[in-house]
Amino acid sequence: MKNLKKLIALFLCLITVFSAMSISASAASVSASLGNEAENSGDYAYWNGSKVVKSSSTSKDEIKWMQNALNYCISNRGLNATKLTVDGSFGPASKKATIAFQKAVKLSADGSFGPATIKKMKDVLNNGNKNSLKSTSSSSSTTNSVSSKTLSVDMSIIKKTGYQPESGPCGCYALAYCRDIIDNKYHSWTEYSNEGYVKAWGRYGYTVNWSKGKFASKTGATKLDVLKALYNSINNGKPAVVRVKGNGSTGHYVAVVGYKDVKDINSLSEKNFLIIDSASKTAFNRGITSMTSGSTGYSIHSNRQYVIAK
Repeated sequence: MKNLKKLIALFLCLITVFSAMSISASAASVSASLGNEAENSGDYAYWNGSKVVKSSSTSKDEIKWMQNALNYCISNRGLNATKLTVDGSFGPASKKATIAFQKAVKLSADGSFGPATIKKMKDVLNNGNKNSLKSTSSSSSTTNSVSSKTLSVDMSIIKKTGYQPESGPCGCYALAYCRDIIDNKYHSWTEYSNEGYVKAWGRYGYTVNWSKGKFASKTGATKLDVLKALYNSINNGKPAVVRVKGNGSTGHYVAVVGYKDVKDINSLSEKNFLIIDSASKTAFNRGITSMTSGSTGYSIHSNRQYVIAK
């Protein structure tokens, strides 16, 4: 009887230990299942508003790991997001949960489950159940983190499109740069001439036809609305075009390809944005540069026009 009581006591002790270890053990198993190779595989994927964009090295199993890891955080770490269906398909729900996680751990909230997010997720999973993850509910909240993002731009292709040697077709050039980036191949500014080649003029017309490049022209209610639209376009993986003034011009189009040093999207300004400028050989040769670079820099035009991919 005495031995039986000892066995029962030992059994109860083991149950207590295993119960305490269960949450951290499950987190460790989720982390271990990924392996180290995924950390170097580039972005998993993100939803750009119309389709899934992912690197060639992204596998379905890796996306499933990411979805399982997010579900673990939702169930056990207080992450404010809806649980995901673990199907290996990265869609809007997966992006939304990824953004919630990125906000909670103070990363750039772009919805792309890339190397920095993977590393932070591993840290969270390997840290047991010590800290909760409370996501902010608004994408416009101020944080202490600084966010920067530049699209992948092949300047050798952009250089084939070239700069505008004369005043007029700046919109056509800006749109051509955007299509160069999206399609990863060379486009001529003349593809986007609204008039095409006009014999009487002996040249192509300078008016840009945005729809030829599958872009749409919009107007912001305020300057901040324009800047937010540019910011969101970059986060969706697409360059944009905006009308500006300055550097000797009262009206000019530039291609927007990135942003830098953003602390709060409600305090965006022109200095946060990166552009490619066709205005002159000197401006073009700067490559990707700040919107406010040069002698005076550019500011958003008073008509608040911007152009984004459809």
